[in-house]
Amino acid sequence: MSFASFPNRQSDSSGFSPRRDPPGLLATSRAATVAYNTSVVDNPQVVQKFLQFLLRQGDRALIPVETISEIVTIRVPEVLPVPQMRDCVLGVYNWRGEMLWIVDLGEAIGFPSLFAGKRPPDTAIAIAIEQGEQMIGFVVPQVLDLEVYNLQQQQEPDPQLFPASVLPFLSGYFIDESNEISIAIDVPSIFQVLQQGL
Repeated sequence: MSFASFPNRQSDSSGFSPRRDPPGLLATSRAATVAYNTSVVDNPQVVQKFLQFLLRQGDRALIPVETISEIVTIRVPEVLPVPQMRDCVLGVYNWRGEMLWIVDLGEAIGFPSLFAGKRPPDTAIAIAIEQGEQMIGFVVPQVLDLEVYNLQQQQEPDPQLFPASVLPFLSGYFIDESNEISIAIDVPSIFQVLQQGL
């Protein structure tokens, strides 16, 4: 499936370039094999379309497409910091005349800060998601592609595979035909935690 089919995609300014990165923090040497259905049945009750993106060091993550409002390219210097917020909350951004909270998604679920120890770039990619009356732009290093997964092959979060800080924010994970892990992010659980401080 091509990323070009994703609705509301910004033109190439998002810096989209599919690539295959080496496994990172979420990789495991433990043999993990699941039956991979290479001919995914077109059944909305069985399969789900996800946006795949990177978190850190090649770790792949997924968010259901239907929860995403838009992929936004933000100008980092225009993000206005807000005092007394969680470290993962970078600030607010004027997006189409509305206030968009900008959050480092990786840091929100227990990964190192995206900009730690380095100068922030001029632009960044944010996945804009709306829940209720709250809109949050989750900043990620790179958006990859659209992927379709058979939900019957989703595995339960495993404490032996993932750090304890990450587990509450996972709905599960998938292993593809190349034996690579992609974690499925539980968006409502992140919103619930963040809204306590927004």
